[in-house]
Amino acid sequence: MEIDYLIDDETLISTIAGWIYDEWGKFSPSRTLATAHEKVRQTVGRTAIPLTLVCKVEGKPAGTASIDVADMSTHLELGPWMASVYVVPSMRRRGIGAALCRKIKEELKKQGVERAYLFTPDQEKLYARLGWKPILSEDYRGEPVVVMRLDLDLGLE
Repeated sequence: MEIDYLIDDETLISTIAGWIYDEWGKFSPSRTLATAHEKVRQTVGRTAIPLTLVCKVEGKPAGTASIDVADMSTHLELGPWMASVYVVPSMRRRGIGAALCRKIKEELKKQGVERAYLFTPDQEKLYARLGWKPILSEDYRGEPVVVMRLDLDLGLE
């Protein structure tokens, strides 16, 4: 398993956009595959937020995760956000999602982020095991979701 920046293999933008559109298009009814593609293209970075990571297994894309400035239109006061954590269905239950989340945590620390957020309709237990704490539950665009927070220890005194 290798986790790299999307900027290192931009040929995967369309693949990742397809995953995101298929998995979460319901949260943005106005989003099309083309707008998902543009959104992913905007997160191609390495040294600043936003950025996207890609996990490959035996050279094939198996998952992705991003850090974005904003992810919920109802909580623009919060950020940054871990977003778009996705693992190909045939590759699930192998630790890829957890590995992507740990790498995102490293990236957040590199950026000097003290606190990050995510929202999930169905993976609260996974994120809780990785140190995220639920802070609220709400309906978001017709789906029940949990908003979670991660406090990062930056070793500052």
